[in-house]
Amino acid sequence: MFVAGPTDVGLIVSGINEVTCRGARAIAIGEEDARLRANASDLIVLPKSTPEIASLLAVLPLQLLSYYMSVLRGFDPDFPRNLSKTLTVD
Repeated sequence: MFVAGPTDVGLIVSGINEVTCRGARAIAIGEEDARLRANASDLIVLPKSTPEIASLLAVLPLQLLSYYMSVLRGFDPDFPRNLSKTLTVD
């Protein structure tokens, strides 16, 4: 899984090629780009935005993907139930 910001596509394509040359499947999340489309196995397209907003937009498909993958594998995504997912430091 690769998250490509609007200015990071060149670096991300290099990482995608390292993974795919070893036979792995690469999923990229980013704005529509011919380089990502050509090198990644799948591309989840984000709307055009600034680099600061792109990282926030990428969180949404990542959260949904992790939720549905855990459900498909038979894991309860809310286990232990109502667990506070924050860290409090005194």
